[in-house]
Amino acid sequence: MTAKPALELQNVPSPTRFKCLSGVKVKHVLGGSGAQHCMLIDAQDRVWSWGGNAKGQLGLGHTTNTSEPKLVEGALAGKKVVGGAAGRFHSVVFLSDGTSYSFGTNKMGQLGLGSCKFSILSKKKDQEEIHSEPIKNQVVDCSSVTCGVEF
Repeated sequence: MTAKPALELQNVPSPTRFKCLSGVKVKHVLGGSGAQHCMLIDAQDRVWSWGGNAKGQLGLGHTTNTSEPKLVEGALAGKKVVGGAAGRFHSVVFLSDGTSYSFGTNKMGQLGLGSCKFSILSKKKDQEEIHSEPIKNQVVDCSSVTCGVEF
Protein backbone atom coordinates (compact mmCIF):
# COMPACT_ATOMS: atom_id res chain seq x y z
CA MET A 1 0.00 0.00 0.00
CA THR A 2 1.35 3.44 -0.96
CA ALA A 3 0.59 6.40 1.25
CA LYS A 4 -0.98 9.38 -0.50
CA PRO A 5 0.67 12.79 0.02
CA ALA A 6 -1.14 15.31 2.17
CA LEU A 7 -3.49 17.41 0.06
CA GLU A 8 -1.99 20.72 1.18
CA LEU A 9 1.55 19.71 0.09
CA GLN A 10 1.18 17.42 -2.89
CA ASN A 11 4.28 16.24 -4.71
CA VAL A 12 4.37 17.59 -8.24
CA PRO A 13 6.23 15.17 -10.57
CA SER A 14 6.90 17.69 -13.36
CA PRO A 15 7.71 21.40 -13.67
CA THR A 16 4.71 23.51 -12.78
CA ARG A 17 4.09 27.25 -12.90
CA PHE A 18 2.52 28.88 -9.88
CA LYS A 19 -0.35 31.07 -11.04
CA CYS A 20 0.30 33.44 -8.15
CA LEU A 21 3.76 34.18 -9.63
CA SER A 22 2.44 35.01 -13.09
CA GLY A 23 4.32 38.12 -14.19
CA VAL A 24 6.72 37.98 -11.23
CA LYS A 25 10.38 38.04 -12.26
CA VAL A 26 12.48 35.75 -10.05
CA LYS A 27 16.02 36.81 -9.09
CA HIS A 28 16.97 34.09 -6.59
CA VAL A 29 15.60 30.79 -5.31
CA LEU A 30 16.56 30.05 -1.70
CA GLY A 31 16.83 26.63 -0.12
CA GLY A 32 19.12 24.88 2.27
CA SER A 33 20.23 21.78 4.07
CA GLY A 34 17.24 19.71 5.15
CA ALA A 35 14.82 22.52 4.31
CA GLN A 36 11.17 21.55 4.07
CA HIS A 37 10.30 24.83 2.42
CA CYS A 38 11.41 27.14 -0.38
CA MET A 39 11.75 30.86 -0.75
CA LEU A 40 12.41 33.15 -3.66
CA ILE A 41 13.40 36.76 -4.10
CA ASP A 42 11.70 38.61 -6.93
CA ALA A 43 12.97 41.51 -9.07
CA GLN A 44 11.35 43.93 -6.61
CA ASP A 45 13.53 42.48 -3.80
CA ARG A 46 10.57 40.88 -2.02
CA VAL A 47 10.56 37.42 -0.44
CA TRP A 48 8.01 34.72 -1.25
CA SER A 49 7.84 31.44 0.69
CA TRP A 50 5.97 28.13 0.60
CA GLY A 51 6.14 24.55 1.88
CA GLY A 52 6.32 23.09 5.37
CA ASN A 53 5.71 25.64 8.11
CA ALA A 54 5.47 23.69 11.38
CA LYS A 55 7.79 26.14 13.16
CA GLY A 56 6.87 29.37 11.35
CA GLN A 57 9.83 29.08 8.96
CA LEU A 58 7.83 30.68 6.13
CA GLY A 59 7.68 34.02 7.98
CA LEU A 60 3.98 34.44 7.25
CA GLY A 61 2.79 34.95 10.82
CA HIS A 62 1.37 31.44 11.31
CA THR A 63 2.43 27.79 11.37
CA THR A 64 0.18 26.40 8.62
CA ASN A 65 1.77 24.59 5.66
CA THR A 66 1.38 26.54 2.42
CA SER A 67 1.42 24.86 -1.00
CA GLU A 68 1.75 28.05 -3.09
CA PRO A 69 4.16 30.97 -2.68
CA LYS A 70 2.97 33.75 -0.38
CA LEU A 71 4.58 37.17 0.03
CA VAL A 72 6.54 37.54 3.28
CA GLU A 73 5.78 40.95 4.74
CA GLY A 74 5.76 42.07 8.37
CA ALA A 75 9.14 43.62 9.21
CA LEU A 76 10.30 43.03 5.60
CA ALA A 77 7.56 45.14 3.98
CA GLY A 78 9.16 47.79 1.78
CA LYS A 79 12.71 46.55 2.40
CA LYS A 80 15.19 45.37 -0.27
CA VAL A 81 15.96 41.70 0.39
CA VAL A 82 18.99 40.57 -1.62
CA GLY A 83 19.76 37.10 -0.29
CA GLY A 84 18.97 34.38 2.21
CA ALA A 85 18.83 30.69 2.99
CA ALA A 86 16.51 28.08 4.44
CA GLY A 87 17.31 25.63 7.22
CA ARG A 88 15.06 22.80 8.31
CA PHE A 89 12.73 24.88 10.49
CA HIS A 90 14.21 28.37 10.14
CA SER A 91 15.01 30.97 7.49
CA VAL A 92 17.42 33.90 7.29
CA VAL A 93 17.37 36.76 4.79
CA PHE A 94 19.48 39.88 4.47
CA LEU A 95 18.94 43.33 3.03
CA SER A 96 20.97 45.49 0.67
CA ASP A 97 22.25 47.47 3.69
CA GLY A 98 23.61 44.29 5.38
CA THR A 99 20.99 43.95 8.10
CA SER A 100 19.45 40.51 8.47
CA TYR A 101 16.16 39.04 9.56
CA SER A 102 15.20 35.52 10.56
CA PHE A 103 12.07 33.51 11.24
CA GLY A 104 11.14 30.04 12.45
CA THR A 105 12.43 28.13 15.46
CA ASN A 106 15.21 29.48 17.64
CA LYS A 107 15.61 26.17 19.47
CA MET A 108 19.40 26.17 19.13
CA GLY A 109 19.89 29.93 18.75
CA GLN A 110 19.91 29.65 14.95
CA LEU A 111 17.94 32.87 14.45
CA GLY A 112 20.93 34.96 15.51
CA LEU A 113 19.06 36.78 18.27
CA GLY A 114 21.88 36.33 20.78
CA SER A 115 19.91 34.01 23.03
CA CYS A 116 17.33 31.24 23.01
CA LYS A 117 14.62 30.41 25.53
CA PHE A 118 14.61 26.65 24.95
CA SER A 119 15.98 24.56 27.77
CA ILE A 120 17.68 21.34 26.72
CA LEU A 121 16.51 19.89 30.05
CA SER A 122 12.85 20.57 29.26
CA LYS A 123 11.41 18.65 26.33
CA LYS A 124 8.08 20.50 26.49
CA LYS A 125 6.99 21.78 23.08
CA ASP A 126 5.62 25.02 24.57
CA GLN A 127 9.13 25.87 25.76
CA GLU A 128 10.37 26.23 22.18
CA GLU A 129 10.92 29.79 20.96
CA ILE A 130 9.21 30.33 17.60
CA HIS A 131 9.10 33.53 15.57
CA SER A 132 6.59 33.10 12.75
CA GLU A 133 7.22 36.60 11.39
CA PRO A 134 10.54 38.14 10.34
CA ILE A 135 12.53 39.48 13.28
CA LYS A 136 15.67 41.60 13.00
CA ASN A 137 18.60 39.66 14.36
CA GLN A 138 22.05 40.68 15.64
CA VAL A 139 23.99 39.85 12.47
CA VAL A 140 25.10 43.05 10.71
CA ASP A 141 27.09 43.78 7.54
CA CYS A 142 25.77 40.53 6.08
CA SER A 143 26.63 39.81 2.45
CA SER A 144 25.96 36.06 2.34
CA VAL A 145 24.23 33.41 4.44
CA THR A 146 23.94 29.64 4.55
CA CYS A 147 21.70 27.64 6.88
CA GLY A 148 22.28 24.13 8.12
CA VAL A 149 19.61 21.80 9.43
CA GLU A 150 19.58 23.42 12.89
CA PHE A 151 22.20 26.16 12.63
